[in-house]
Amino acid sequence: MLLIGFTPTFAQTAVAPTVGDGTKTNPYQIASLENLYWLADKVNNSKETFSGKYFKQTKNISALETSDWFDGNGWQPIGYFKNSDDSVSFSGTYDGADKKIDGLYINRPKKFYVGLFGYTKNASIANVAVTNVSITGGGILGGLVGSNSESPITNSYVTGVIYSDGIMGMIGGLVGSNSNSTIMDSYMIGVINGNGATNIGGFIGMNSNSTIRNSRAAGAISGDSFVGGFIGMNSNSTITNCCTNGVTHGNGLFVGGLVGMNSSSTITNSCARVSVNGNGSTGGFTGSNSDGSTIANCYVIGSVNSDNGFYFGGLAGLNTDLSSIKNCYAVAKVTATFSFGGLVGENNNSTVSASFWDKTVQGTGNKIGEGKTSIEMKQKSTYTGWDFVRGKDGFWDIDETKLKNNGYPYLE
Repeated sequence: MLLIGFTPTFAQTAVAPTVGDGTKTNPYQIASLENLYWLADKVNNSKETFSGKYFKQTKNISALETSDWFDGNGWQPIGYFKNSDDSVSFSGTYDGADKKIDGLYINRPKKFYVGLFGYTKNASIANVAVTNVSITGGGILGGLVGSNSESPITNSYVTGVIYSDGIMGMIGGLVGSNSNSTIMDSYMIGVINGNGATNIGGFIGMNSNSTIRNSRAAGAISGDSFVGGFIGMNSNSTITNCCTNGVTHGNGLFVGGLVGMNSSSTITNSCARVSVNGNGSTGGFTGSNSDGSTIANCYVIGSVNSDNGFYFGGLAGLNTDLSSIKNCYAVAKVTATFSFGGLVGENNNSTVSASFWDKTVQGTGNKIGEGKTSIEMKQKSTYTGWDFVRGKDGFWDIDETKLKNNGYPYLE
């Protein structure tokens, strides 16, 4: 019998892995969406954290049918936090083995702790690829993990679209809120719309007491304040060898191509190729570098735009409170009215040394740093004291034939 207009619906089914006992030498093998949902069901409904247990994904998993789960609410994130008396984290080790989880769908606009994993603590995640996501949540929202605490993440990535209705912030392409953790060799490519929320980042929304290395983000990022192409709010942390590429837009303050606000933190050997828009304390690299922070050996190529507000810079909108910028450059057109410059919009009780902006591209504004012509910016002799020695981690190089990076210095 032919059923005209019939649309199949899918019910979520938990099926325990048939291989593995959860030990390091014989991990649970996740081979299907049903196996993955079994993990979510055990954590969320049985409050099993799987501390000391190991999982390995053995096949690519299509999660497209999750769009029909839970009356259209989609995937149920693994782990949750409602309050101190009602929460459960995933605390095991998950190895994605470079297999994909494709088409994950979540539509929980009033919920927090949203992602493939909602809440991880004392866990370890590696080699996970979550592709073509469509995720909507209220806040503490990431493509891979909503809230990640004391849990390393390595060699993992997310692609797709992430949206929040602006109830609460901490929204990132990979992780919403990251604390006391190391994330390395990972990336996110996609669109993140914070819809007026704060602490929005292409990679991480809010990052604290953590180390981020060898990672990147690309796409279109938007929110209100504390918005960054890579990290929205970065505090007491270290970022090394990270870059971002795309468009970053904030309706409020502290908007940056890499980081919205950098507080009591160090960023080295990193770059941003971006168009940035904000309404105060906005920069091609960071909106604000504050509280004794350091930015060294970094660069920006792009533009910074605003119709109103104060403190706009090609590299940093504001450099303040005993912070420093060293061995950096900006090639960015800055369109602003008040307190703006080719390198830094405003420098308060802080230092800027051996750093440059392209005055051919940005000819007006303050004189913080050193303005050089485009021709001078493409000559190695301009950068006295910079490390151009091969063999050292993060050394600078320059192609004076102008074939690589259009002749501007770049980081190896």
